Amino acid sequence: MKHFFSKNMKLVSWNVNGIRAALKKGFLDFVKKENPDILCVQETKAHPDQVDLVLDKYPYHFWNSAEKKGYSGTAVFSKQRHYPRAMVLEKKSMMMKDE
Repeated sequence: MKHFFSKNMKLVSWNVNGIRAALKKGFLDFVKKENPDILCVQETKAHPDQVDLVLDKYPYHFWNSAEKKGYSGTAVFSKQRHYPRAMVLEKKSMMMKDE
């Protein structure tokens, strides 16, 4: 039986209660120290264009922001493509970066 993943994977999930505030309180240091393969962030309270966030090790970004700025929202950052290529995104507010 062939396995999809060839190694253990580390997934970190964090309710940041505002990504911009978290960036001021050591978010990048935490990510560097923990070094997850996939980072899931809840309560971003921002759209991607409102955040100056560079995570070079995470080329795959998925943002789901609330329609009203400053409310709710999630983001997923991944080092590798771990999802089927034919992934269906139902919400128009979901932004996927896959370059």
